[in-house]
Amino acid sequence: RTPAFMIWSCWSPQIAYDSDSDVTGPCAQQASPAPGFEAGISHCVNGGVAENACTIKIPFLDEASNGLFALFEGHRNGLVASRTSSLHLPQLLRQEILTRPNTSSHDMRECFESAFGRMDECLKTIAVDRGTSATACLVRKQDNARRLHVANVGNTRAVLCRGATAIRLTEEHKAESEAERGRLAACKAYTHSGSRLQQLLPSSRALGDHLLKDWVIS
Repeated sequence: RTPAFMIWSCWSPQIAYDSDSDVTGPCAQQASPAPGFEAGISHCVNGGVAENACTIKIPFLDEASNGLFALFEGHRNGLVASRTSSLHLPQLLRQEILTRPNTSSHDMRECFESAFGRMDECLKTIAVDRGTSATACLVRKQDNARRLHVANVGNTRAVLCRGATAIRLTEEHKAESEAERGRLAACKAYTHSGSRLQQLLPSSRALGDHLLKDWVIS
């Protein structure tokens, strides 16, 4: 069965598209980018400032059966953070995977964590008071089977659809979530302020936001 991916964004996204097919730029919203995949981008323009970016990389790791799909939702005028991440996170993830040629599921987690951490470090000088969430889905052929690897930071979400069933694959990192409350309470100078961290962000994890890095981790 051909995997189908849809990237949905609240705002009109900036697109970084890379494929062997002839479809590029905004036209990527309307066509399947490469044999073996169906992919599209959908967005809802809601009168706000466009801060989001997305990327589709097919093939990925020089293999036509591999594909990387990612959405980056900027916040606090975070287009520079989301756009930079959409361009460079795929390269960082590629580097991490290639240093571990026989990657297991555990190794893939380390690859994503390291790539996200390096991307966050790259944003240190340009995303001090702004940032972006990120969700990345990698389809990779391993051991004669296609495997799906998913990672996220912040309040974007990955959902797997099978027929009429929607399965949440990731959990958003929010200041009011039970999983994050304990970590935040242990941070120095943290004050609880409802659904927004330090009265500024709804996300408790993000790429960028280095002014808040005592609390907002990647």
